[in-house]
Amino acid sequence: MGADRRRSAALALVALLLGADLATAQNLTTERLTGEALFGGATLIDPPPGEPAGTHAYLTITGAAARRMFDAMSGPVRNDACQPGWRTKRAGHLTCSLGRRASEAQCGVALLLARGELAPGRPC
Repeated sequence: MGADRRRSAALALVALLLGADLATAQNLTTERLTGEALFGGATLIDPPPGEPAGTHAYLTITGAAARRMFDAMSGPVRNDACQPGWRTKRAGHLTCSLGRRASEAQCGVALLLARGELAPGRPC
């Protein structure tokens, strides 16, 4: 994926997370977003000395929106290495997982804040 396409995808994700009303304008369906944003550096666990902090936003989307994202993703379903009994799909830097219950769903990705590009989400 080229830099312009990555930047466009990152900006679209930010617009979605900020509540842009694209659904009304384009006859799309919406899901309420739940989750969290964790702000940190490139290395979340044991960062090297001097690594800048606050360069990444690690986004976790949970609930129905995450379930819809998981269902829409192509590619193989694998056992989740972090959560026993969960299933995972990956597409680029986006990772979505489903638990044993239908209500258990989460997706994760990170944004490189200075460049507006996507990066891998949180580790386990």
